[in-house]
Amino acid sequence: DYHGIIPILFKAHNEYMEGMKEVSKGEKFNQMAIYYDNPTGVQDRSKCRACIGFSVSTEKCTQQIKDQAQKLGLSIKVLPKVKSLGTNYPYKGKPSIALGSMKVYPAMFR
Repeated sequence: DYHGIIPILFKAHNEYMEGMKEVSKGEKFNQMAIYYDNPTGVQDRSKCRACIGFSVSTEKCTQQIKDQAQKLGLSIKVLPKVKSLGTNYPYKGKPSIALGSMKVYPAMFR
């Protein structure tokens, strides 16, 4: 299942959000995760696939932001428009990530 992603989200938030502040010019970078598998439909839950990152609109993704992301070891990917389900959960500290995934993920399947 996806419980193992929570420490990675914390680490990414602490390391990369700080590094991107200097080039953001007020642009807010939203942390995001893409979960590719439904853990209830996977035989081996440790095989669930996910991708984490930060979202920036293509209009506001300046060359300076791209350069800083590369300096930090991040890659820029443009996500295609696909049929998907998404949600936002307010970040009010580290527990928000854990609480958000525990509350939001089950609610999406109701």
